[in-house]
Amino acid sequence: PELARVIAKSKRQPEELVIISFKYDSVVAAKKQFPKVPVHYLSSFKQDKDTGAWTPTFDELIEQAKAANADGINVSFKGPITAEA
Repeated sequence: PELARVIAKSKRQPEELVIISFKYDSVVAAKKQFPKVPVHYLSSFKQDKDTGAWTPTFDELIEQAKAANADGINVSFKGPITAEA
């Protein structure tokens, strides 16, 4: 309710706004409530100290963003991305 009030009060067009969140459920809810406003899912990667594996995977992030109808993904600068990748 508060976000809807703030957006309405701003008198901005949907394309002038962006909603961002680290919380998947908030991304889903925002996209449902404000389908014309771009919503971006923020995430970061964690590396297992024993195996060196990174989570989540790129495929998992993309799948989650698609399922949420998110307009974009933004990830931390730390992760499984290298100059060679």
